[in-house]
Amino acid sequence: MPMVAFYTLGCKLNQYETEAMRGQLEEKGFHSVDFHQEADVYVINTCTVTHRSDVRSRQMIRRAARRAGKRLVVVTGCYAQRAPQQLLKIPGVDLVLGNAEKARLLEYVDRQRGQGVFVSRIEGQRDFPEMEVTGFARHTRAFLKIQDGCDGHCTYCVVPMARGRSRSRKFSVVAQQVKGFIQAGYRELVLTGVNLGRYRDPQRPEVDLLYLLQWLEGQSDLGRVRLSSIEPTDLTDRLIDFLGYSKKVCRHLHIPMQSADDQILQAMNRPYRAVEYAHLIERIAREIPGVAIGTDVIVGFPGETEKQFGATRTMLQNLPICRFHVFSFSGREGTPASTMSHQVSPEVRRHRSHVLRSLTRSKSLAFRRSFLGTQLTVLMEQRRDMATGLLTGLSDNYIKVLTKGSDQMMNCLVPIKIQRVAKEGTWGRPIWAGES
Repeated sequence: MPMVAFYTLGCKLNQYETEAMRGQLEEKGFHSVDFHQEADVYVINTCTVTHRSDVRSRQMIRRAARRAGKRLVVVTGCYAQRAPQQLLKIPGVDLVLGNAEKARLLEYVDRQRGQGVFVSRIEGQRDFPEMEVTGFARHTRAFLKIQDGCDGHCTYCVVPMARGRSRSRKFSVVAQQVKGFIQAGYRELVLTGVNLGRYRDPQRPEVDLLYLLQWLEGQSDLGRVRLSSIEPTDLTDRLIDFLGYSKKVCRHLHIPMQSADDQILQAMNRPYRAVEYAHLIERIAREIPGVAIGTDVIVGFPGETEKQFGATRTMLQNLPICRFHVFSFSGREGTPASTMSHQVSPEVRRHRSHVLRSLTRSKSLAFRRSFLGTQLTVLMEQRRDMATGLLTGLSDNYIKVLTKGSDQMMNCLVPIKIQRVAKEGTWGRPIWAGES
């Protein structure tokens, strides 16, 4: 039986697509093994959102090539889409496949003869790239890709070059996969996309993200639904109202901000002002008690002064945002921002990143502490915490909780009373029927 090993970098879309590729090969007799084991085929699904993503991708490609010897090394994903010839030059790489070619991985593996690059132009593609997934090994949550690509033109972003235009999956196909995941026993679905809020059935324009969420609300056997990142301009009044009373959609939203200075936002080509973003976050926090709001922020964008950075830091401190991903500006080739004047020095970028990462740690701790003594419903994972041996799971508002309990609690939604919160984690105990 041939062995295949996968390594995935980057976003939830890549994770979804890796599982789809794994399914292709397993259906034809391949057996999946850990990436650090011996395999006949190694597949690295790359990311290129930052310079660091490129570096990490190359590291994993070289690691696979050293282990593979004369066996097959396949590189795919967004880095492969943007720079296929560069990756083919890495010793030991056999195949470089673009994002559109992932759906035919098995075909390329079967016919592989020597080195090859198969990367089609993605910019003009209008059809959604169908890749069905039947399961996620040892996961209680299933990722469900409903949208791909982006029509935005943020001046720092390479995603449209790597993923193409915005395309959405047919609602009928989404519904079929939802039912399959429910039958397979998944208690939580995570809706994913490059620009999730732009989901719209290509043949039924009235079927948008809100329509889909309302349909999911009516699926009695579904435990809960989580949204991945969603742009602030896509959070309409109707969508916020629905999230406020939904019993299935998790109280967890990731809403990119990038900067709290209007001049920087304009240079980034972000379609909102800082005050509009602030009002949106404040409204969501009022209407969805206990909501966990995360964000993305870029430090050291070209021309960012200390005063402008200070405005971002102050807004992050004052808004009810509990965690943020901090990115040091990384000039990506082909983007307008990479050639802008007044580039900020690496030293300043590192310092500003350090300041905001310290702030997000303190805000995350404060958010978790606000739930001491309260009850949260936690979806228990299929495996125990390696360090403690305790059960571990996620609350609907994205708090990782550790608790004692039996394996029978795995993949169950369990009410947990939060008893202890520290920098290292959050602990609680199960609340049984009739207990308060």
